[in-house]
Amino acid sequence: MVKKDNSLDKQNGTRKKLGLSLKTTSGSPKKKSSSYISPDRFYTAQEEVTIRFYQVPKSLFKNPIYKGLSLGPKLMYSVLRDRLDLSIKNDWKDENGYIYLIFSVEELSNILDAGVRSVIRYKKTLINYKLIYEKRLGQGKPNWIYVLKPELNQKCQIGISRDANKTLPEVPKGHPTNTYVNHTNLNNVKENAISKKKKRTPEKESLAKEIGLQMEDDHSLGFYRNVVDKMPENIIWQALSEVKDTYLIGKIKKSKGALFTKIIKEKAKERNIKI
Repeated sequence: MVKKDNSLDKQNGTRKKLGLSLKTTSGSPKKKSSSYISPDRFYTAQEEVTIRFYQVPKSLFKNPIYKGLSLGPKLMYSVLRDRLDLSIKNDWKDENGYIYLIFSVEELSNILDAGVRSVIRYKKTLINYKLIYEKRLGQGKPNWIYVLKPELNQKCQIGISRDANKTLPEVPKGHPTNTYVNHTNLNNVKENAISKKKKRTPEKESLAKEIGLQMEDDHSLGFYRNVVDKMPENIIWQALSEVKDTYLIGKIKKSKGALFTKIIKEKAKERNIKI
């Protein structure tokens, strides 16, 4: 008497419930049919909370004031909104405490798998709908992008509240080189510099090694340690972002490390910091 394989019956029963094919070719090894779906493709309760997603606010679909906003700008908004976590981690905020992003067109084009022209068009659309605000700094510096909260009430007009308009960041005329110095935490750069007698914190040591890793240059670790000791962290991340943008468009002449050194020294000179 042949013992019945109960485990096989259970598997077949599960596949029937899912509407998956049970047919196999007779006389030959079992082959996966075109309708076969691997078990690891299905969500479980644990995976549902661990997998990260780009989130799009429902109001962009539900609120009539956003009628006409196509999927491209909506997807870009979700990508920009997701980048807020990195900005908060890097403490990228202006004198009003507003969080800003540094996100190049080329990087957005790569993430969205869209052309540069399309990305520029999406950005202009989001600006027109008052879903983002872009602050131009000039002189080759990356623009700051502010992600604005969408309107939740259809009776609200498209735009920013009057209070927000009063404090909307402005670029000072006649003093473009002092943009970053306006930060309250950068008023006295000497206070941000660590004395050589003080021991470097593990966080700064980690940042110095991160710079070396991104620049693919561990031979200059001593210089990078000097940079993290004297330069504000948000300025360092801005310099790294500029290097990354230049690398993506293929305009680095020597090396990423050399470009980072040039950029960070220029930023240090603007703040009267010797590195």
